[in-house]
Amino acid sequence: MESFTHNLQADALPATAAATADMQAELIQSLQAEIYRLQADNTRLQTENEALSAEVNKTKQETQQQEEKVTKRVGEIKDEDVRRVFVQEKLDSQNFRRLNKMAKEAAEDRVLAMQSDTSSAQATVIQNLRNDLELAFEVKEEWEQVALSVNEDFKFMEDRANALVRDLVNSRISLTQLRKHISIYRLLAEIDHTKSSEEASLALVNTGLHKDNKDPRYGLKY
Repeated sequence: MESFTHNLQADALPATAAATADMQAELIQSLQAEIYRLQADNTRLQTENEALSAEVNKTKQETQQQEEKVTKRVGEIKDEDVRRVFVQEKLDSQNFRRLNKMAKEAAEDRVLAMQSDTSSAQATVIQNLRNDLELAFEVKEEWEQVALSVNEDFKFMEDRANALVRDLVNSRISLTQLRKHISIYRLLAEIDHTKSSEEASLALVNTGLHKDNKDPRYGLKY
């Protein structure tokens, strides 16, 4: 009886060893496949990061060239033309080029921060960055028209534009809220400039944008 049991155990050893070897081979193959997948993800992220960096560098160069062009033209034109060029070109080069620069720099930071995330999370972050840029530039044309219509108070408009741009990029306000501000500025633009200073001041106060007012949401004086 003991001899029979011994023979059974001896026969089972090769089968057990073979099964163990198969499991080890499958595990090694699975680990290698996971390593290849992670390497492919890392390569893809590096490629996307390089593309974003190239866009940032291109935007910086375009911004510098545009600002140099504005500075040169302002120096050549006098009186009324100076204000027209200042409003049209400097608003575009300084405000919305700055928005593009800030958004691209934020995209760089977020891409670096998401290196260790899963592929699906990485794709979501990248899509959110693209959505941020699309929403920001969606109001560009409308904003320019409003700014041009109130060019007599451009310094005030420029300061407020900078604050709104920062709020939008930093996600403190939404696109809907920004459009609401633009609607208020359009109302300001429709104020009849032939009115007396007292009537104009009263109309400005009624818009909530008087320079002595303070917006409690952002703590900014206008």
